[in-house]
Amino acid sequence: MQVVTINYLTVLVCAVVSLIIGFLWYDILFSKIWITETGKLEDESGENFSPVKTYSFAFVAEFVMAFVLAYLISLTKANTVVEGLRVAFVSWVGFILVVFFLNRLFEKSSKRLFWINSMYYLINLLIFAVILILW
Repeated sequence: MQVVTINYLTVLVCAVVSLIIGFLWYDILFSKIWITETGKLEDESGENFSPVKTYSFAFVAEFVMAFVLAYLISLTKANTVVEGLRVAFVSWVGFILVVFFLNRLFEKSSKRLFWINSMYYLINLLIFAVILILW
């Protein structure tokens, strides 16, 4: 069996970077479009919305995503940025894009929301790959 090595500090950094990307993506770049496409009100936080709980779970989820990508990069012996980007892209197509596409089909959500959300994860995975390879 192949030995898989993972730098947990790098995975942690990826999770933190992901939260920053999420802030830039959803609060600055696509805020108005995302609000319109989801049907939420701009000042709507919801009675049951807990920022600490939500962002804590988001951080854990991003950590898991970075960990799995690190695992796949190690498993495939990718050791250049191009190889890491390839693993990230294939992972995005196979696991993220397909799931978001199926969700769009069944939820009847807009194309704009589909692309905003799925491209967010592509950007994340590509940046994760660069960090994981170069660190």
